[in-house]
Amino acid sequence: MSTRLLLPDFVNNNQAFIVQHKFTRSKSYYIDDDGQAKADPKQLRWSPEDPEVMELALKSGVYIKIADLVNVFHRSKNAVSAARRLLVCVFNDQTLMERSVKGSPDRPGLCPITHQAILDCVDQISHLKPGDWAADETMINRSLIVRLCELRSKRTAKIYVTSQTSPLAFESYLPMNSIDFA
Repeated sequence: MSTRLLLPDFVNNNQAFIVQHKFTRSKSYYIDDDGQAKADPKQLRWSPEDPEVMELALKSGVYIKIADLVNVFHRSKNAVSAARRLLVCVFNDQTLMERSVKGSPDRPGLCPITHQAILDCVDQISHLKPGDWAADETMINRSLIVRLCELRSKRTAKIYVTSQTSPLAFESYLPMNSIDFA
């Protein structure tokens, strides 16, 4: 059962179809004039105009800094860690906070084109690594779900810590006059 609907886009008389999630109706990717599915640029960290970027998967419209891709290749211990690193390198912070991997009634899903580009890149890297490096798609998806939860909890903790009052705000209440610094 598909969780996506195809709706026509009548902006500028363009008959391309925009794929929307069934639950939240948020745009997830679009079909360009050539009939190719492209990732939603609002979800991505990089665009083709940025310096030193390359396309993550051929004709996906998903871009990554070359230095980040080299870092992922050399520092990842297995396919799961590579996918977790790519997730953060490809999607912008707002998307990582607001979306889930596949979509749910509470949160829209990540762009499936970008998600597939990450999986394809991990698969390509796994061909260059030892045999025990690879992992199946289910393990990778579960790990991406956990990674998104970790990022959200870090963000919540950071907001909580920064919302606490600073001890220096109550400087007049500290017994500074009674301390001898000699």
